[in-house]
Formats: sequence, C-alpha cells, structure tokens
Amino acid sequence: SLFQSRPYTGVAVKNELAAMEPLQQHPSRPLRIFISTGDVMGDMHGASLTEAFFKQAELDHNNIEVYALGGHGMKAAGAVLIGDNSGLSAVGIIEALPLVFPSLCLHTVVRYFLQKHPPDIVVLIDYPGVNIPFGKYVKKIFGCKLIYYIPPNEWQWNTARTNAIVRMSDLILSNYPHELLYYKQAGANVMFVGHPLIDKHKHLSQKEARSKIGVKADDLVIALIPASREQELRDVWPLIASAAKYLSNISKTHRRLMHFFVPVVLPKHRKTFMDSLEKHGLLNDVQLWFGEPHVVMAAADIAITKSGSVNLELALHNVPQVVLYRIGKISNWICRTFFSPPTLISLVNVILGYQLVPEFIQDEATPEKIADAAMKLLPLTGNDNLERIKMLDGYKELHRLLGKPGVATKAA
Repeated sequence: SLFQSRPYTGVAVKNELAAMEPLQQHPSRPLRIFISTGDVMGDMHGASLTEAFFKQAELDHNNIEVYALGGHGMKAAGAVLIGDNSGLSAVGIIEALPLVFPSLCLHTVVRYFLQKHPPDIVVLIDYPGVNIPFGKYVKKIFGCKLIYYIPPNEWQWNTARTNAIVRMSDLILSNYPHELLYYKQAGANVMFVGHPLIDKHKHLSQKEARSKIGVKADDLVIALIPASREQELRDVWPLIASAAKYLSNISKTHRRLMHFFVPVVLPKHRKTFMDSLEKHGLLNDVQLWFGEPHVVMAAADIAITKSGSVNLELALHNVPQVVLYRIGKISNWICRTFFSPPTLISLVNVILGYQLVPEFIQDEATPEKIADAAMKLLPLTGNDNLERIKMLDGYKELHRLLGKPGVATKAA
C-alpha cells in the first residue's frame, strides 16, 4: 500500500550527524527518512540520494524506510512516494500562482502522513519557496534532524531567509566552495560534498555522440535547450527558435552544414515543438531528439539554452553556451521591486563568481543578440575563437569547484 516501504536494511548517518544529539529512533521500527523535492532535477538528485541511503544502509546492517515528495525517479530508486509533485514547479511569481492550490493540497496530504508516521530525518532538496516553510513546520512539530541538500543560493536572491535556513537545519550539505563559505559565515553547520551532477555526468566523446545522432564529424551541431516546463516553452522557446532561424540563414554564407537538435524531455511536448518549428520555417532545419539529452549535449559545438542545472551539464561536456532567462513582465516587476535581483543567472557564472557564459535576461534576450553571441562561439573559419577558448578555459576551473564523483555517497 501507499504507506508501506520495501524491506531494506540499514542507514548511514554522516559523522557530522553522529556528533549531534542521538536520533530518537523507535527501537521497534526502521529509521524513517523523508525527502522533499520540488522539480524534475530535484527528483533526479533525490533518486541518487535514495539509492546511496540504501547502499550505505546495507553496509551498516541497519534498517531504513525512505518516503518522499518527488517524482518517478525517486519511486524507481525505492522511495515510497507520498506525493507526486512533478509538474508543480514554475519560474516566476505570477507563473506559479495556478500551482499554489494543487501544491497546498499535496502538502496537506504529506503533513497528514508525517503526523501518522513521524520522520527521524528530513532531507530538503533545493526548492526554497516550498521547502523553507515545510522545513520550519517539520522542525517545530517533530523536532527531527533536518538536512538541507542542495541549499538555495540565498546571497543571489533574498538574504533575509538565510537565518531561517541556518536555524532550522542541523546540517547543510554544500555543493560548491563559495556556498560553503557563505553558509559557514552565517553560522551554519555545513559540509562540502560537491555537486550531484558530477555523479550523473556521462562521459561520451563528441565522435561517439555524433555517431548516435547521425551527424558527420566536420558538420556543425547546435543544441537548442528550452527545458520542460510549460511556462518555459511559452516564454523561452520562441526566442531560441528565432535565434536558430538567424543562425540557419547565416550558416549558408560559411558553407558549413549546420544541424540543430532539440532534446525533448517529455514526449507530450512533441506537437508544441512541431507547430513552433513550422511557424518559424524550421521544420527542415531542426530535429527533435527523444533519446537521452546528454547525447545531444556531447555532440554539440555550442548550445543555446535556458538557465538552470542544464548550464552545468553543458559545462561538464565542455560545450560553449549562450544562456537566456525570461519570465512574465508582472513577475519580473515584482522581483525587481521587492527583492534584490541577482547579478548573475546562469549557475556556471554563479559558481565561478563572474560572467563566463553570456546571459540575456528579459528584454535583453532578443533573437539577434542571442544569435550574434552564438556565432562568436562557433568554430568557424574567420572566427578568432577567442571567446570559445576563454569559455573552455573557464570550464576547467568550474570542474574543479564542483568537486569529485561520489557526491550522493558522501551525502548519505
């Protein structure tokens, strides 16, 4: 049934947790862990963490139960899914309003479950708008150990919430050095584990990747990555498609065959993409890829992409990129009026602390500007390739800052 877990053995509690007060585990039942995620990427990281929990638990000959608010990834990893929140995330305040009621209903179910099955450990993964108030709730009601894995970039948005995160978290697992320093200075018990995308990165040579997608070695490949949210398809994809049209026209003067690929995460969006490609006159230029997205990334010379974790994935594949970010005008006004707007959007730039990859935000994100920035990164005859070389050199430093493989194992 929904509330029954699979019979696994064991749990690993890190040295940092061992140094704290002992967990008040009921002697007649397994240690109960609850993981709260908020989007597709969080579900992926939660799945890796769940697998690591079970593996470490088996080594320690302990008994655990893992419950989760997440998606299909966590369910496949062995967690008992109390609520499926895939599809309940949005970028922007106004854009998120239609999701408020479904989210509240889902959390009512989750809170009811936790009251009947009190957790010993709660792990929060990113998603601060929901996870911070949820974390306060579980800490107040259950007094359990609370761990923030992939904490929010509070210095970028709203430092007022930092104290709340520090107060409620028994341990913060940091993903890069700057974040570690920030939370340590704020008084948190924090430990650096590295970024979980390191574990997910699949090493595939450009030659192998191009063989998989059927492209010659000397052709140009551009990855177009608009993400999977309906809102981003509406706000971001038309800009990417228009920029691709510009590049398609320009490519004819360089006599290099240029291939455009869109990795489609959700097959249900096929019609949306096809209609848009027809509208932009790109049906013969752009191919939809329904296989694993990393194949297209590995094959690409450059990428035009929305902001998010995908920026780090591209950097791990050493693919130069142009990043764009756009939300609704009202949401943008609210953010700029009531919050401190971030100076950097792309995670690549946030982690490095300076702008390495070009960012085009709101009205600055025009097809012409995006296409021009992309052209400077392409390995074309006549290009001095300075921008491309500079970006690839910056990626080397980024790789070092992201840490070493085994992130989920360290976190578990």
